Amino acid sequence: MKFLINHRVGEPLVRELLEKHGGGLVIFGHCQWQDPHAEIGKHQMLNVDGRVMLLVSE
Repeated sequence: MKFLINHRVGEPLVRELLEKHGGGLVIFGHCQWQDPHAEIGKHQMLNVDGRVMLLVSE
């Protein structure tokens, strides 16, 4: 079953785990989101599906 969080599709179990545990950057690319960035719990989500992302340190 899929869920919508902030109009984004994903898996409920994954969302629940991310909301409850840890924090960090999660990079994935298996479904298209109009806005590639979201936050779930203490995690930043970056959906790179069909995109090229360049991450740099400041």
